[in-house]
Amino acid sequence: IKVANAQLKSNQNELLRQNEVLLGAKAELEESRSRYVSLYEFAPAAYLTLSRLGEIQRINHTGIALLGFDRNKDAGRNFSDFVAEGDHQRWAEFLEEAQQNHDRQSAEFALRRADATTLHVKVESSLQAPLSGTPLIRMTLTDISARKLAEMALRRSNEHYEAVTQSSNDAIITADSNGLIVAWNPSAERIFGYAPGEIIGQPLATLIPPRHRDAHHAGVMRVLSGGEQ
Repeated sequence: IKVANAQLKSNQNELLRQNEVLLGAKAELEESRSRYVSLYEFAPAAYLTLSRLGEIQRINHTGIALLGFDRNKDAGRNFSDFVAEGDHQRWAEFLEEAQQNHDRQSAEFALRRADATTLHVKVESSLQAPLSGTPLIRMTLTDISARKLAEMALRRSNEHYEAVTQSSNDAIITADSNGLIVAWNPSAERIFGYAPGEIIGQPLATLIPPRHRDAHHAGVMRVLSGGEQ
């Protein structure tokens, strides 16, 4: 009986020890899951999981804020509902490619938020094909609206500059840091008599009388060194 009691006590102690180990592992697992949820929900990029039809099955907090998504009202909504009308065809092609290709896909789209404002995003996707169940599309959205606005502003600026130089009555000539002509407007052609094909790529000094070329070169050096304009 004493042996049996000792064995029983030993077993009980072992069970208590194993229970403590399990409770510790459970606590670590819960802490790890909590960290994962926080990282997923509040990541800098928007994370979405789509069905093969493009239905939103999961979206993190960043994605909700980005799209103006309502988890209660918009659950199961198709992502194409957020794609700007002009990008619908490209989105359909992207979604089809994402389902057929296991490589990471990337493209840029204009989206319409729930409040009807427009934003531009870079979309990266990958196909997740589990051993059992329906394949899903994992997707990351990165807001590139600021970059797109800068590109549009630069394009408008370039278009304005082009319109001004082409219509100006003054000769407007652009040279690179090596002193080679890279742009030549119609008035420059009229004043100097060179067609663009003849002069572009030639040294700017070609237009300077020989007696003034040393002074011109010195002036160019001052400009390149950050001196007087």
